[in-house]
Amino acid sequence: HPVVLFGSSYSASLSLVVANKNPRVKAVVAFSPGEFFRPVLAVSDALTGFNKKVFIAATHAENAYLGKLLSEIPDPQKTVFTPIHSPGTSGAKALWESSADHPEYWLALLMFFKELNNSGIIHSTSIP
Repeated sequence: HPVVLFGSSYSASLSLVVANKNPRVKAVVAFSPGEFFRPVLAVSDALTGFNKKVFIAATHAENAYLGKLLSEIPDPQKTVFTPIHSPGTSGAKALWESSADHPEYWLALLMFFKELNNSGIIHSTSIP
């Protein structure tokens, strides 16, 4: 079965690094990744050759540094989402009902999974 890794903050960054080295991982969902492990590990450098679909969710403030962090991931492989109607919520708590912008995050995430399903990367009959 294909594996999709899901991480938030530190685990988002680790999910990207692990996915790049593991052929069973077909996609990554990363909420608010960053360079949290320097000087021991530069996540941006560890992403050289990344060839999997990735959904990145970020606040508007976090979006400012994502260009460098994700520069090794080809544009067709990545979906970067920031909400339109708010500055955003950091991490996976953006999906919580208590987050005012959770509907935007959920819609973007569901659309990403629909794309994975339509492209044959994952198979699900429960995604409309």
